[in-house]
Amino acid sequence: MCGFAASKILDVHGEYMIKRTIDFGFRVRSHQRDLNLAQQCARTFGVGLPDTAMEQEFVNTCAAQGGAESGRSGIVRALERLANHKIRKGGRRCVEAVRPMYL
Repeated sequence: MCGFAASKILDVHGEYMIKRTIDFGFRVRSHQRDLNLAQQCARTFGVGLPDTAMEQEFVNTCAAQGGAESGRSGIVRALERLANHKIRKGGRRCVEAVRPMYL
């Protein structure tokens, strides 16, 4: 939640993720619907949306793992499974985490 990734949305929703109070909001099934519509429109106009296709596969995976009715928590849990890491409060500070990239 620092550096170029800093934003008001991440400030608010990042805290929800850390505190595990995120089972609300836009459902995974709604993300699926909207991404399907975006891809249909893109095909109609002959436009490729590779990032949208990747996100579509990700939310389809969330749904297939039983998260279609979950809110943002389903997406966070799926990301945690992919990363084999649970989001938690504490740990290294942001500056310490990115310092090796600049050495």
